[in-house]
Amino acid sequence: MKARNSIEKFWSNVDVKGPDDCWEWKLSKFRRGYGQSRFNGRNMQTHRIAWIVENGDIPQGILVCHKCDNPGCVNPSHLFLGTHVDNMADMVSKGRQCKGDFNAARRIKGMRAGVKNGRAKITDNEAAQIRQLYACGGVKQKDLGKRFGINQRMISAIVLGKNWVGGNAS
Repeated sequence: MKARNSIEKFWSNVDVKGPDDCWEWKLSKFRRGYGQSRFNGRNMQTHRIAWIVENGDIPQGILVCHKCDNPGCVNPSHLFLGTHVDNMADMVSKGRQCKGDFNAARRIKGMRAGVKNGRAKITDNEAAQIRQLYACGGVKQKDLGKRFGINQRMISAIVLGKNWVGGNAS
């Protein structure tokens, strides 16, 4: 009985529209727009609650990702499970990674990214290889760093799209 009341309370705070539309969480949200609520005695992000209510538990280390890229959306048909790498690949496939003037690092003191930076140690093609190898899984960033002669921190920046965005630094 208590669980059903909790589920009903959750959905009563959602602006449910058509099946293909985003269903917005109406209450408290984190700074980046993700809804937050208490569910089963824990504070949780609301898209994760929506997944649990509709599909069951979320495996440890797995993310609940948005097909719609709307952090406030809790429509179960807009959600999918994936790893961090899956989520980053989804972002890149939609062109949502930071690039050009939107990349904060490039706005700081005219910092240049990729091969335009005079201190670059790898090429654009090597950066693309790094992203591809990492996305396939089974290889650590530290090992990629050794292979390409750069540190793990730079590998992370490349994989996350903070540097060498899209393989062609601008």
